[in-house]
Amino acid sequence: VAFAEKDLDEFEIGGAVTWSPPSQLDLVVDYAVYLAADTAGSGRVLIDNSSVVGTNLAQVDPHTALSTFTNVVVYIRSGHSEQSIPSSSPLISDAASSTSAVAFTDKDLDHEEVAGTVVWNPPAGLSQVTHYVVYLFGE
Repeated sequence: VAFAEKDLDEFEIGGAVTWSPPSQLDLVVDYAVYLAADTAGSGRVLIDNSSVVGTNLAQVDPHTALSTFTNVVVYIRSGHSEQSIPSSSPLISDAASSTSAVAFTDKDLDHEEVAGTVVWNPPAGLSQVTHYVVYLFGE
């Protein structure tokens, strides 16, 4: 089981969960994917209830609270029951990445108009950053 964390907000996760299927698929109906507090599935919360056989993929929605979760676990389900011991991901690593020291000086002298340059310090870890989005907010 692997989890590719793509949510850059601190204490939030999101991204793709993938896994290798079992060698025998005869009795497998689907998979149930959970966030859990350990590799055994303790304190689990369902994130995907019916990943179909053959896809081996589920999504953790962006902005999902990390809370006390440390692992993603996948249970195989047959027509009769759910597997008792799940497959588990390695520990979840929160890929938080934020800018700092954001500054803007308005150089437009007209009332209710703005112009100028926005500057910021980039995040320490840039491995997940693909671009920046700047929003104008007014009250």
